[in-house]
Amino acid sequence: MEKRYAIIIGINDYSNVPLDYCVNDAKEVKARILNRAKFKEEDIYLLTSEINSPIKDISGKFNQAFATISKTFIEEEDSIFFYFAGHGYANNSSFIMFQDTEIDIKTIFDNFSAIKPKYQFFVFDSCNSGGKALARTMPAHTEERIEFSRGATLLYACTDSQPAKESEELKHGILTDAFLKVLDNDLLYGADDGTLTPSRISEEVLKLVSVYTSWAQTPVCESRVTGSYPFCFIDREGDPIEKSSNTETEDSTQTPILSAETISDTRDLLLKTAISKIDSEISLLKSNFVEKSYTNTISNVIPSKHAFSNPDKILSSLVHLAEPYSPVQNCIGAQTKEVRKKHHAWLNASMLIGGIYGDSSDNYETVEYPGINYIEGLIYNKTCIFESLSIRIPSFCIGLIAAQAKWGMIIISYIFKVDWDGEKDSIICDISNKLYPFPLEYTAVDKIKKSIFFETQTIRELLDKWRLERNKEIDSFST
Repeated sequence: MEKRYAIIIGINDYSNVPLDYCVNDAKEVKARILNRAKFKEEDIYLLTSEINSPIKDISGKFNQAFATISKTFIEEEDSIFFYFAGHGYANNSSFIMFQDTEIDIKTIFDNFSAIKPKYQFFVFDSCNSGGKALARTMPAHTEERIEFSRGATLLYACTDSQPAKESEELKHGILTDAFLKVLDNDLLYGADDGTLTPSRISEEVLKLVSVYTSWAQTPVCESRVTGSYPFCFIDREGDPIEKSSNTETEDSTQTPILSAETISDTRDLLLKTAISKIDSEISLLKSNFVEKSYTNTISNVIPSKHAFSNPDKILSSLVHLAEPYSPVQNCIGAQTKEVRKKHHAWLNASMLIGGIYGDSSDNYETVEYPGINYIEGLIYNKTCIFESLSIRIPSFCIGLIAAQAKWGMIIISYIFKVDWDGEKDSIICDISNKLYPFPLEYTAVDKIKKSIFFETQTIRELLDKWRLERNKEIDSFST
C-alpha cells in the first residue's frame, strides 16, 4: 500500500528582502494535504523560518528530512510531495534560495528521483522558477488508479523570466492561493470517484493565476505521467437519498414502472433526488465564489425585469428546450392571459363616450407568452445570481430546473453572463442552456445527480473566458 511523504518549506526571514506570507502558505498547504490528500502527520516534514521563529539551517533540516524519508521509503510504491515558498532566481537553470544556500531545482528533482518514487508532485512558489527540471521519461477504482499510475508533475509559479508575487489582498503567494482554492473546490473533483489529479490541479491553477494577474505571472507545468494519479479525495456518497427507495431487483430497475401507484412513487423519488442535489450544488457554488469578488442572491424563480433589462430571453430559450418533452400540466411552456384589446386612440375615446368600452368580454383577448407555472410537486427551480464587486469581473447567473414531464423528468440548466450597460451589469448575454431527459426508472437517480454536478462545473471555465473578454474590452478602450 502506498505511503505518502511530504517536505514543505516556507521562508519569510530573508536578510535582504524578507517576505510576508511564505510561512503561512506552507502551514496552509500542510493542512490541506492532511485533510484532502490522505497524508499522515508523521510523514509530513514542515520547515518554516520567520523573524519570531527563525531556522537558519534550513538546508541542513531539509537534508535530514530527506535522509529520514529515504530510510523507510519503498521504491516504486511510495510517493513524494515537495512544496517550497520563498525566494528564487534563474541563471541558466532555476534555483530556490534558503538563507544559507541555494539549490538547483533540477538537483532537488534528481535527488528525489534517485529513491524511485511511484509518483512525485512538486510545487515551487518562487521567482523565476519555471526553468524546467524534468529530464527523464516516466514510464475505476481509486486503489487501482494509484497502483497503476506512475510519473511526476512539477508546478512552477511563473516562467524563468518572471517574478512570483505575494498579494496583500489574498494574504498568500498568488500561486499558493490558487493551489489552495483548487484543492478546496469540490466542483473540480471527479463526479464518480471524488478524486483530483495533479494534472487537473495544475491546469486550474494556471488559469486562476494567469487571469488574476492579467498574464503578468504565468505558471509553468511539466508532467510525465502514466495512468491517472489521484492526489486529493472527497466523499461523494453523502447525498441525502433514501437507500430503501432503491431496493428493487436488477430486472425491475431496468424497466419503466407502469402501475399508477409506482409511477407516482418514482416521480416523487426523482424529484426529491433533483431538489436535494440542486440545493447542495448551488450551496457549494455560493461558498466557492462568494469571497471578495461577488455578492450573491438565491431565488426560486427565473430572474425578472427588476434584476435585468431583458429576462424574456431566458424564458423563451427554456420553453423552446422543454416543449418537445411535454412538461406535466404545461408547467414550462406557452402560458395564456386575458388582456384588454388595443384600439386606436380615437376609437377608445368614442367607445368610452358611448359607454361601450367597459369590462365586456368583447374588449379582451387571449394572448400567449413563454413562461413557467410554479406548481408544487411538478417543478423546482433554483437561480443563483453572482453580482460582481469589480468592473473588471462580470456578473453571472446559474440556474437549475427540475420538472415533471410526460414520460419522466427533465433537468434544465441555464447559465449566462450579465454585461455592463454603462452604469451597472444588467444585460443578459451568452446564454448557455442544456436539457437532460430521464425516464421513470429508479436507475435515473444517479444519472440525475451526475447531470446536475456536471452542469455546475462548467461555470468556472465560462467565467475565466468572460473575465478575459471584459478585461480586453476595457484595456482596448484606454489604448
